[in-house]
Amino acid sequence: MGIYGLLFLLLLLVIVGLVFWIVKIIKLFRKGQTRRATIHTIVLLFLTLFVCWEFRILPLSAEFKFKKQTEALTGKEFWCWNEYLYEEWGMRGEGFTFEIYRFNKEMANYFYAPPPAFFNDFPRADFGASRWKKTPLPDSAFLSSMMPVYGNWSDRRQKRMVSRYKIVRQIAESQNSYYAIREGSGNDLYLLSPEMGLIIWINYNY
Repeated sequence: MGIYGLLFLLLLLVIVGLVFWIVKIIKLFRKGQTRRATIHTIVLLFLTLFVCWEFRILPLSAEFKFKKQTEALTGKEFWCWNEYLYEEWGMRGEGFTFEIYRFNKEMANYFYAPPPAFFNDFPRADFGASRWKKTPLPDSAFLSSMMPVYGNWSDRRQKRMVSRYKIVRQIAESQNSYYAIREGSGNDLYLLSPEMGLIIWINYNY
């Protein structure tokens, strides 16, 4: 059985488990065991909300999580709004994450002339990435490698990604933005554009 077969089996087991749990809650209510049924319902709702929050399905979950990273990335904590989010993961740790966030004009003005610490100390060492540098990104091969197009993507998905890759390339090749990279078994690319008001993060493990 391949990776996708295992994932499908796991998903099927989760669905069966949820159905069984919901049926059990309904039976408890019908039997008049309201207290037990209520406890099961609360636990189920809590787990559902937790999973939806962790997988960034709930509104503002992506923004809240990224806000926690902004200070470690730039030296200044601020809110930004998710404009695009795509994740694809395999069983062996390989995967692809592509996130785009927009920040306001106040933060854009800050990043037009950031303090020296922005270049000297950030992203923080635990990110494993280089410090921020001014674009253009000199390694065009690295840039191209961070923008894959998978054969199993639908035509619609491919068109969406290609249109957003144009934004990535535009920022990476501009004169007024910043980049930071991490190279290893998996690579990270961070881009920050004051002019467009965007922060982009791409992680590619292969």
